Amino acid sequence: MKYKIIFLLTAIIFAFGCQKVKQKIQHDLSKADSIANIVADSLNQKIKNSSDTTTYQKSTPVQQQVYNPELISNIYKTLLQTFKQQDTLLLYQFLYFPDSVLTITSKGIFQVLTLEPIGDLFAELNYNDSAWTCQVKFEKFPAFGQTGWTKQGCFIQPVKNFTKLSAVLQVNQEANIPIDPQIILKVKDVEPKIVYKALNTYLNWTFYFAYDRGKYYLAAIDFNQF
Repeated sequence: MKYKIIFLLTAIIFAFGCQKVKQKIQHDLSKADSIANIVADSLNQKIKNSSDTTTYQKSTPVQQQVYNPELISNIYKTLLQTFKQQDTLLLYQFLYFPDSVLTITSKGIFQVLTLEPIGDLFAELNYNDSAWTCQVKFEKFPAFGQTGWTKQGCFIQPVKNFTKLSAVLQVNQEANIPIDPQIILKVKDVEPKIVYKALNTYLNWTFYFAYDRGKYYLAAIDFNQF
């Protein structure tokens, strides 16, 4: 009987100790998650703070070649039809890089910069006709809130001093997210050439267009709007 009591007391003490350890582990994990979220919010804020200058003022003759609303509008509409038809060969003609495009996507709590092969862009494109036939408007992008976009449609803005790609890249580096060295080189190459951004609220995509050698090219797509 004596040994049974001792064994029972030992078991109770052990169980109590395990419970305390479990509570401490849960507390430490919760604290770690909170710290990680704070760090992620701080880093992601850098991306939100990255800015470009929207330009609608009267352009110089050189700028008029770079900022051509009618031409970029036609290219944007043709690009949407290319996605609708999933025409890989035609899409190649729009690309700044030979067979891929820079993309901003989500990885956990971070926005990440990747290099997407063209074939992967056509995956799961099950959208209604509005996504491909919406009228292009040159105006400020609508805001996105709890109930969705404040306005639906396809919107284009001319930009200067575009820095979002390098901002995402910096956040990825600070968060120790592995980055393909080729992505770093491509960002340095194309980012200064980005002159238009185009939002499609039906797709929730933003397209970034570069101007190079007298032509507009698709340089990047932002899948991460929220």
